[in-house]
Amino acid sequence: MTARSRCLIATFCVAVALFADNSSAGLIDNGDFGAGSLAGWNASGDASVQTVYSGITPTSPSYEALLTNGSGTHVSDPTVTGTPSVSPGIVEAQLGLTSGRLSELIPAPVVNVSAISQTFGGHTDDRLSFSWNFATTETVASDFSFWSLVEVVDVNGQTTYNERVLQIFENSNFSQFTRKDTPAKVNNESPRFEWMTDWQATSYDFSSDGEYLLGFGVANVHDYYNYSGLFVDDVNFGPTSVPEPSTLVLSAIGTLALTCAAMRRHWAAKRQARFGA
Repeated sequence: MTARSRCLIATFCVAVALFADNSSAGLIDNGDFGAGSLAGWNASGDASVQTVYSGITPTSPSYEALLTNGSGTHVSDPTVTGTPSVSPGIVEAQLGLTSGRLSELIPAPVVNVSAISQTFGGHTDDRLSFSWNFATTETVASDFSFWSLVEVVDVNGQTTYNERVLQIFENSNFSQFTRKDTPAKVNNESPRFEWMTDWQATSYDFSSDGEYLLGFGVANVHDYYNYSGLFVDDVNFGPTSVPEPSTLVLSAIGTLALTCAAMRRHWAAKRQARFGA
């Protein structure tokens, strides 16, 4: 094999490594729910994938996840899937949260919850982003929607969970966002939520490597009457900044020049040592 061939092979390997370093360190499975199901996600309670519900359409091309806190015990508290929401303890265990943690957010007694979750690998300078929309029929109690991020750590063979984020998106009092009528209410359609925040965007930048557990949920507070929902879509994960293709090409060219120069010096030195000046 000639020195030139060795140079080209070495450069190719380095270029592949450059491109690989700029790919996502970990991927969210079915983050746009394009599978038409909750494949890749763990679900508790009334969780489904919809093309449209209450007039609310996805931000991604086809599908959105919908979680409701419906218990199915009253006409004003229906479920979408026929599966009722579950006790907060079940969801807290699913999301790696301490017992009673959800009730501490209000603070008020949480009676039932629905949630989805997924575990993935995160790296420093990666970014998690997603879209959400909280919708409700509740007018009295403070039903709320939330998201969580927990680092999963192995300590001497024991799995522990370190809470990184536990944040309320919005509650049924609409204390953070302007309350809007849902399209279904405007058009007098059924089934429907009455009010919503409309789609909002949230992102989170990672500061350390690790395994993480991501969760989304919606909770019923105080009673089982009236129901609320959380729509989730476009859950994405990747580097906070991705170099332009032109930058990667220039890096590869620079690597090619440096690699070939080093290879020429190496083989020149070997020829000189073998055959003399």
